[in-house]
Amino acid sequence: AVAPNALALALEMSLAREALAQLVREAARSGLDVAAMRAAQTVVATGDLARLPRAAQTALVVIDALGSGATQLIARERPDRLVVAGAIASRAATDVTAATEDLALVMASWPQRAHNVTVRDDNGTSLERVVHGTFFVMPTTGSATITVAGSTARQVTGPLALGVIIDARGRPLELPPRDAERLPTIARWYSAVAALPIEGGTL
Repeated sequence: AVAPNALALALEMSLAREALAQLVREAARSGLDVAAMRAAQTVVATGDLARLPRAAQTALVVIDALGSGATQLIARERPDRLVVAGAIASRAATDVTAATEDLALVMASWPQRAHNVTVRDDNGTSLERVVHGTFFVMPTTGSATITVAGSTARQVTGPLALGVIIDARGRPLELPPRDAERLPTIARWYSAVAALPIEGGTL
């Protein structure tokens, strides 16, 4: 069932994040290559995590639970599509991309110096300044090319439900120990990607 209000939804997201983080910890204890998992170029959310009402909610849970320091495409399965496509792929080579929806390209870093990120898409060019600790989304329309000042590397992506998420909060994520500071910090992260509805809004 869909959470009845923003507070219940925030709790549901927190539980999902902790469950996923615990799964990663258990994988590490079992000897699996968790570093490679975190560095995967694409992460696809499935099941209940893919069914959260907003794309930003799924993306935020994945970002914070995995704690990847890499540039990563976050996607989610379309309703009931990925399982069927996976079953077909187990018997013959097939393209399962139609079973997923690309949500966001996440560029994680912890810069010592401020730098600019430029996104070029169907709407033109947008530029944002990145400093240590910032966290925000640059919405995109259609395919997009992303460049970082001072680097020759560039990222090219197809259409994204959310856009490019710039995550300069560092790894591991550090939260203030006191509730009076920790809760506003978490609220800012949720607000940065519009993960929760405004007061009185819909989920």
